[in-house]
Amino acid sequence: MATYFVASREQLQIDARMLAEELIRRWPDVEIDERDDQANQLRWELHMPSGYVLSGDINPTGRAIDLDGDVYDAAEFAQWVRTQIPENYPLSFFDESYTEEVPLTSSTTTQELTEPFLA
Repeated sequence: MATYFVASREQLQIDARMLAEELIRRWPDVEIDERDDQANQLRWELHMPSGYVLSGDINPTGRAIDLDGDVYDAAEFAQWVRTQIPENYPLSFFDESYTEEVPLTSSTTTQELTEPFLA
């Protein structure tokens, strides 16, 4: 398992309250470990269909989501995040060593997101 990120270089501020509501709507069995709407903090765990757990949180800057887990699960989650954030905010998917940065658009496939990290 590794750490991946969904982030924007723009002045994006991911709203913890909104994201928590959407997480619950999409994954009703999500485990919210920590939530503080005032500090814009949110930490969660998802039991993915792969059988792995995907942990995530909003980066303290509010401009990124940190994901710990399987690359395929992280890519699937990243695609969902793209549907939650307006397209005028460019997003990227990358790993903790920043070996690759993949632009994340509404048409980016799971294969395009995972391929650079599997070599």
